[in-house]
Order: sequence, then structure tokens, then C-alpha cells
Amino acid sequence: MNAADIRKSDNFAGNHRMSNDVLFYTRDNLISDPEKAARLLRTDSVTKIVIVSDNVELRALIPEQQRFLPEVVIGENVTACHAFLGLKNLYEISAISNQSRSENLDLHYLFRGCERLVRIPRFYTGNVTSMRGMFANCRSLETIPELNTDRVTDFRIMFEHCSSLVYIPALRAAPDAELYGMFSGCHRLERSRLAEDNPREFLDYLRSSQYDPHSIKDRQKLDVIDRVFSRLYSNYEQNLQNRSPEPPSDSVSTGDAGCSGETAMKIKDLAESVNILRRKMDLHLQEEVEAIDKKVNEIENRFIGLENKIDRLTAMMEKLLSEKQ
Repeated sequence: MNAADIRKSDNFAGNHRMSNDVLFYTRDNLISDPEKAARLLRTDSVTKIVIVSDNVELRALIPEQQRFLPEVVIGENVTACHAFLGLKNLYEISAISNQSRSENLDLHYLFRGCERLVRIPRFYTGNVTSMRGMFANCRSLETIPELNTDRVTDFRIMFEHCSSLVYIPALRAAPDAELYGMFSGCHRLERSRLAEDNPREFLDYLRSSQYDPHSIKDRQKLDVIDRVFSRLYSNYEQNLQNRSPEPPSDSVSTGDAGCSGETAMKIKDLAESVNILRRKMDLHLQEEVEAIDKKVNEIENRFIGLENKIDRLTAMMEKLLSEKQ
């Protein structure tokens, strides 16, 4: 849909007292009555929903129990889109088309609170600069498609409380990107191409996450991370050993060999960094256990002291009673 089409649709909608923010279509026909559009959504007659304005939330325009949505188009003039925010019962979206011409498209909170959403269709994100909280509280989401994150500068709480998330594709992140709490609450996330393809960025994510040094769950996360890096470094070593020992014929092959060796060393350094984190957490846990043992011993000593006092008082009472008799 080009700009002229959107303007025509917008004018048509305005003349029929329809919301100027969202346009509903059955095939290529605009539905002028929002209530009719809501009813037709239940029968799958609506084939396209066009977001025309910024910060639109579909939950104010569609039935609360709506589980499926047809193609949703982000219009050319949209600079910020929160279309699916808070759709708790939404199960699936057939397609998403990003036609926004904005160079800094803001998609923060786009799917936040979609607790039953199980899959996300792949769509263009090359002009997106913010994905803050984009999938936060998507508790049923197990994975996401590959997303272009080359221009994204804000990844904060992107997957917060995605408790079913087990895998994500590689995501590129600039060195100065905001990463705070990106995987907070992702208890099942055990493997990631982010770790395999971008190990330094992945370690930055780990460092930016909040870890409780006394938490057994966080300790288990570090165990998983350590396995990822150990396997990764082993793969690099094996690939280097299997590589045929051909002498470098030109500067390009020499550079490749140097790059591979450098990469292997980086992976080794990152794996060691994870081991250091694990050792620190082990130390914290050991200190915590020792502190608890010390408190238990103090309590036991107090009980022993109280028992001794009770024994002495009992003996005194028995002596007094025998003297009276």
C-alpha cells in the first residue's frame, strides 16, 4: 500500500466515522464500520489490518478473546508501533509487513504481554532502533525468527519473563547498545546462536544481566553458559586440527589463518571468563553456606544453654519440694 492509498483510505475512514488509526480490510475492500470489522475478525473474513498512526494498540479495537490475526501492516508514516501490546489471548499472527519509511522505527513493547503467543512471523526490522521489552512477558513463546538488529541501540528487557523461550537466532548488537536485563527470567534458554555466532556480544549480555550470587538458579545458568563456551571452543580446536596443513600461498590465506587462531583465542578467553564467574559464584555460595552453618551452630549452642538452665531449675525445684516434705 503506497502513501496515496493510505491517504485515500484515511479520508474514507474519516468520512464514515471510523478510527483514523487502524484500517480493516476484507481482501481489498475497506470495512467502514469498526464494530462490523470486530465481528468479521471472529469469522476470519478480515484479511488485512493496516496501522496508520503511531502508538496504536489493537486491544482497544478487537475482541478481547481474539486468538488469531490476519496480516498486520505497519503503514508508511508510522514511526512507533505498539500494535499487539497486551493482547493476552492472541495465539498467532499470520503475517506482519513493515512498510514504515521511518529511519528510526520504535518497536518497544510491540508484543509485550502476549502471554499465549507461540510464534512470531518473520518481518523486516532493518530500520528498527528500539526493541526494548519487545517480547516481554510472552510466556508461551519458545523461539523467534531471525531479526535484523543492525541499527538497534536498545535491547533492554527485550525477552524479560519469556519463561518458555528455549532458542533464539543470532542477534547483532553494537558495542554501545543498551542490554540491561535482556534475558531476565528466561529460565529455559539453554542454547543460542547468539553465543555461537557472536560470543563477545553474548558475554556482554551476561555481564549486563543481574545475577544473584546466592541464587541456585543463577548458578545453574552459569553452568549452561559454561557448557556452551566449552563446546564452542572445542569445535574451534577441532576445526583447526582438521584443516589441511597447506602453506599460505598469499596474504589472504595468511589472514584467514590468523583470524581463525585469533578467534579461537578469543573464545578461550571468553570461556575462561565464564569459569571465573562460576568460581566467584561458588565462593559466594560457599560463604553463604558457611554463614548459615555458623548461625545454626549459634542457635544449637543457645538451645543447649537453655536446656542446661532448665535442668538446673528442675533440680532446684525437686530439692525444694523434698525439703518441704
